[in-house]
Amino acid sequence: MNVLSIGFTMMSLVCLWPLSAQSVDFGTLKKDIKDKLKAKPFEINGGASLNAIYTEGSQKNPQPFTYVASANVVCKIYGYELPFSFTYSNKQFSTTNPNFRFNRTSFNPKYKAWTGHFGDIATSFSPYTLSGIPFQGAGIEYAPEKWKVEVVAGRIYKPVAEVVEQATKPTFYRFGMGIKTGYENKGKRLGLAVFYAKDDPNSIPLPRKSDNAEVRPMENIAFATTLALPVGKKITWQSEVSTSVLTRDLMQTQGIFQSSRVTEQVTGRLLPQRNGSTKVYYAVKTSLNYTIEKTGQIGLSYERVDPRYQTLGGLFFTNDFENLTLNAQHKGLMNISFSTGLQRDDIADRKRNSTGRMVVSANMGGKIGEKVDMSLNYSNFQSYAFIQTGFERINRLSPLDNLDTLHFTQLAQNAAFNLNYALQQSEKTNQTVAFNMNFMESAMERNQTTQQDQTTQVTSGGLAYNLNLVEKNITLAVAMNYAVNLSGTKKIVTTGPTISAAKPLFDKLITANANLSYNQSRSPDGQAQVITAGIGANTVLKKKHNLTLNWVVQQSKTPNAPQNFNTTINAGYNYTF
Repeated sequence: MNVLSIGFTMMSLVCLWPLSAQSVDFGTLKKDIKDKLKAKPFEINGGASLNAIYTEGSQKNPQPFTYVASANVVCKIYGYELPFSFTYSNKQFSTTNPNFRFNRTSFNPKYKAWTGHFGDIATSFSPYTLSGIPFQGAGIEYAPEKWKVEVVAGRIYKPVAEVVEQATKPTFYRFGMGIKTGYENKGKRLGLAVFYAKDDPNSIPLPRKSDNAEVRPMENIAFATTLALPVGKKITWQSEVSTSVLTRDLMQTQGIFQSSRVTEQVTGRLLPQRNGSTKVYYAVKTSLNYTIEKTGQIGLSYERVDPRYQTLGGLFFTNDFENLTLNAQHKGLMNISFSTGLQRDDIADRKRNSTGRMVVSANMGGKIGEKVDMSLNYSNFQSYAFIQTGFERINRLSPLDNLDTLHFTQLAQNAAFNLNYALQQSEKTNQTVAFNMNFMESAMERNQTTQQDQTTQVTSGGLAYNLNLVEKNITLAVAMNYAVNLSGTKKIVTTGPTISAAKPLFDKLITANANLSYNQSRSPDGQAQVITAGIGANTVLKKKHNLTLNWVVQQSKTPNAPQNFNTTINAGYNYTF
């Protein structure tokens, strides 16, 4: 019996087992049917929107007109819920990721404890098995009071062959399936997740370019077990253990899977095509927490992830580390959480240079007196984020710019500070001042060594003043923004102001708005300038129809390039029912 047969057998047994404990009360069945027939037989609610974007400018644009249609509709038929959602656009997005999809459709019918998922879906079992990767397929959930069972299956990647003239990464056809089951009652929790994925080696020719040398057909099965138990009234212990068996190259003919450990021999046999590239990886996370009264908690946690740990159900992984941390938190007018401990890498003692450091994560936020709101966050735990400054948002011509969410970078540390001060709060005038500052640092690692010349640091901040004249219905905002992007030895400094205003017109039938921004960037290559101006209006008719119209013009000048002028018109309609 191969792994596919084993997987579907497990799914069937786990799905049917909870059903055997269910019963039907035939004494009330007739009454239940009559009640449903008396109720409203058909009901529909949700919303739909259509946005049209036209762009024209100095630069050649092969697709000046773009439209985006989306809907989120829930149909109820005699108690059955049939949710449906879709997003579609005619825009051709430029990205090096061939499986990036903007056009998505999903259908999620629901009845009582049952929920189905069909189309473009994404779910997470655990951080080290199936972790949010999008796929096209189907899934079903069964969630009575204490149990939850979820089964999913579908295509993760479509086949994309290598093109010598393009930088697009080739991908093999990848199919995946998984099952997750869990039980929770009075603080006790037990769960098991299994995920399996395999590439089709015959879906595309083997890549030839040296840049694509690591692209090989792979196969993977991953498990995760979770357990949480209360120890007394104030102590809770929870643990998660994950195992990933990964064959990195199904085409490899040399070498055989070898291991002296019994656990690796057992898990290694779950893959039918084991070879010299088959490895077994482990990840464990456990914690012990003690509750102090009702507002505080203190805990100790340990996490360890093997070098090169990976599953085919996730997009990003941080591996080869070991953490021992102490954490505490307090909830009140000022919410405070703090975690500190020791982290080391090179668990297998194979690197030339290993590192050990103190890891810190701190979060604080709340009110200081009656007029001040403050939040402060810092972490040097490794994580993933989309690094950008506020100027990417300010200089956008349309809402569809920079939509490739896979442009994530591994962060080494990040910090954020926000402060809001209410200058005046009255029936006639509201005035506030806001200050924010953000810092992010990422480091490129190659051949298990950090490349210092490819370290990126982004520091950005802004000071804003907001004025609301309540009686005149006028809102004004003035801000000054600042950003420094240090990548390797190259430094780019960007500064500039923005101003915006909004006011209802024609007895509040239409709300008009206007904005103007200017920013200047200085770098070793020279100086760049961007001026952006926009006006717009929106109206709501009968509380269901929302119409918007915006016009944005932008003039930009970059070093060693002619001056560019672009204009964008964005019209939108949103209907809620």
